[in-house]
Amino acid sequence: MSSRWTPYRRQFHLTRRFTETDIEDFARISRDYNPVHFDSPYATLRNFKAPVSQGLLTASLMTEIGGQIGG
Repeated sequence: MSSRWTPYRRQFHLTRRFTETDIEDFARISRDYNPVHFDSPYATLRNFKAPVSQGLLTASLMTEIGGQIGG
């Protein structure tokens, strides 16, 4: 994960790539086993290029952003 806070521009950039292990671990915690997270053909049928991470896993980045800007 990389981040950069530029106070003069008031911009924040955060890059994070979730691994299959991240997604599997989060599925065990959240019990979100939707096939769109694990099954490539199913994800394609749902108009994704590949399986996608769970929404709450992605939203968890907000704590990282808050910590970076002092929230």
